[in-house]
Amino acid sequence: MHWLKCQKSMILFLARNCTKRGSKSIRLEKEVDILIDKIKEFWIEEDGIGVVEVIMILVVLIGLVVIFRNQLEALVNSIFGQIQSQSTKIY
Repeated sequence: MHWLKCQKSMILFLARNCTKRGSKSIRLEKEVDILIDKIKEFWIEEDGIGVVEVIMILVVLIGLVVIFRNQLEALVNSIFGQIQSQSTKIY
């Protein structure tokens, strides 16, 4: 998180130099603090796809492929047959 503190310092430095002292600068500092807090929350958040979920999705996909193998083969063969027949028309 050290890089985050450096980024905050740089943003505040630029904000102070680009705006006049006063309420705009203070408001901008508060907004930068809120933004930094949101970034920290996002970085720490552990919600996401875990290994178990990925394995479950793969099992379901493999099951679907096994169940519909014949239909998938027929579909792929017909698609490649159309591609081959139409490619000979071009030449």
